[in-house]
Amino acid sequence: MGTALNSVGELIDFYYEQESGQWLLEYLYVDGSGAGVAVSRDLVHWHEAVSVGGEGHAAHVAHDAHSHANANAGSPRLVELQIEDSLQSKWLRLHENHAYEIGDWDGERFTADGEPAALWTGIDSERLAYGQSRCVLAGLIGQVGCGRQLVLAELKLRRSEQGIVRLYAEPVAELRNLRVWQREWSVAELSASAPFKESLQFRVAPGEWLDIQVLPVAGEPDDSDKSDTITSNLLDVQLVIEAEEDYLQEIELYGIRVTVELNEKTSCVASQGVTLPLPNPLARRDGGLKLRLLLDETSMELFVGDGEAVMFVPVEPAYDQSRYIQLHCQRGIIRAASLEVFGLRSTVPTLAEHLLIEASKPAEDTVIYQSKSKSYTIYSHRIEDAVYGEPPAYVPDRDTILSPTRAIEEFAWRKNWANDMTRVIDRGNVWHPRSEIAQLPDLHTAHATIDAAYRLAADVFYRCGSPEFARPGEEGMWTAGQFQGPGEGFGVWVRDTTHIAIRSGNLLDPEGARRSLLFTTKSGFDNGVDGTAMPIVGIWDYYLATGDLTLIQETWTNLKSRIAKLDESFDLEQGLVPADQSTSNDAFPEP
Repeated sequence: MGTALNSVGELIDFYYEQESGQWLLEYLYVDGSGAGVAVSRDLVHWHEAVSVGGEGHAAHVAHDAHSHANANAGSPRLVELQIEDSLQSKWLRLHENHAYEIGDWDGERFTADGEPAALWTGIDSERLAYGQSRCVLAGLIGQVGCGRQLVLAELKLRRSEQGIVRLYAEPVAELRNLRVWQREWSVAELSASAPFKESLQFRVAPGEWLDIQVLPVAGEPDDSDKSDTITSNLLDVQLVIEAEEDYLQEIELYGIRVTVELNEKTSCVASQGVTLPLPNPLARRDGGLKLRLLLDETSMELFVGDGEAVMFVPVEPAYDQSRYIQLHCQRGIIRAASLEVFGLRSTVPTLAEHLLIEASKPAEDTVIYQSKSKSYTIYSHRIEDAVYGEPPAYVPDRDTILSPTRAIEEFAWRKNWANDMTRVIDRGNVWHPRSEIAQLPDLHTAHATIDAAYRLAADVFYRCGSPEFARPGEEGMWTAGQFQGPGEGFGVWVRDTTHIAIRSGNLLDPEGARRSLLFTTKSGFDNGVDGTAMPIVGIWDYYLATGDLTLIQETWTNLKSRIAKLDESFDLEQGLVPADQSTSNDAFPEP
């Protein structure tokens, strides 16, 4: 995924700094006025810095820039890479003309395994960096006078079935942290008369419970400012094409056209006037041709096969008119195509978000807690997490959290043993609590992150019991989640209701607890063998928390029948009641 560096004219150096844990990119300004430095911890979020590595560092870079660039011009660069799934390694030698060689290096002489080859096309001023046991290629695309786009790819070695070591490239893994929604399609057949077309601007609504519906956006196709509209300017598209020996396939993504052509004379991928020849074994491989497209506001990166051919091109997506993807077979027949599209979040904060970030940076931000592995750290006004990556979650005050979506929203049930789905209700980057949580107990500490975390939990708790997500006949009860979206929630679940009750629900909302627990003795979604016991536990805890005996009295007949049923299930030999798939012990039947 590209990063805009409007002032960049040429790359000077690209390296990983072990001490700071950052990747650094040094470059000449396009107007010749000097040099700059951009830094990143995750190869995705880049920040242009005036000075890195001490005061005057940028000036030092500017002073040595031209001689540094001239010294490296035309000279190969050597990097040792481990072969995938092997303890062996080889050396990669990169030339300025985009060519590379793989071979051995004895400290003085490089011996190539074969002739120079080319893996990528469309970039210039490329540099390699090695750090964290990774080899990353950085390059620039776009016109010098119009600003440059930084593109990155990770280089790796793998051994083929024939024993030949080959170079391949893939997007940096941290891009996965930007995924916020996912769509999937399988197409049985494509021909000139039967193209495939799907909008990538849509909305969801409750369907037949437990399902949801994916619907077109109400209003004009370019009406993308609606709060319920799901779309993204940045896309990660993965496509597999299974076709005849002779075909011409056109892919249109946000108005950008990519053609894939295969016949006796040529095998290539082309877009925006750039053509990427494909090796025949890659184009005709069993299992189909794999394509991965990364699209942002100004660039597209295309990885073919398993990264054995790569193309970078500058683009201008037609966001206002063409928020769709279309597959059109112009010649031949595509027997099958599988398509997976991920919407990605932006890495650039808005002006309003930038102001919130600055408000979250007091002179001293106290460390409240750091995990033993140092994978996450909680401060008074922010939380840093290595798993979720950049940026941190910023908390300027107890009623504000600035944090982008860090889950992948799905719109169909997964085809796995759990048959589950991830849903996202609030897709914005900024959270404020609803005023209604004032009816709940509050928490005040000296730390905005602790207060905001509690108030966020209270906000979610309130909404799960609000009319906003209540199913018909379940008003005033706790829905198990906001799963289907406003208009209908996930309904009252037997097991979940008791877990909410015993985890402070009986104290926070005794009226909602009573209605919900009473409902579970008669109805509710029972999704586990522990459903028989759960209302007994929840109602007893309700009595302990409130002193209200009337709920036990009202449900006594039902509770006695549940106790009798549990007695029948009791295993005398083991002294246990079978309860596989019970949340209390996470047990599952033996295979």
